[in-house]
Amino acid sequence: MVKSREWSKKSREQLISLHKQRHGYKKIEKMLNISRDTTGNIICKFKAEFTVETLPGRGRKKMLLATAVRCLKRKVRKIPR
Repeated sequence: MVKSREWSKKSREQLISLHKQRHGYKKIEKMLNISRDTTGNIICKFKAEFTVETLPGRGRKKMLLATAVRCLKRKVRKIPR
């Protein structure tokens, strides 16, 4: 699945302020021209994280353990070819 563009911090803050003013998802959707799924995702993230900031991802897990990396480094230093 392709990741779509990210909404600006200002847009997300505006969405949260409308939500705090007790506006419904449909009304927020029409006011800001944002899909209902996106509106729900931003509000759900705010409720969980208490922030509208873009948080860093977890990234890819390492394939080798630290011991295996040390072993490979030793072998490369010993036999560079």
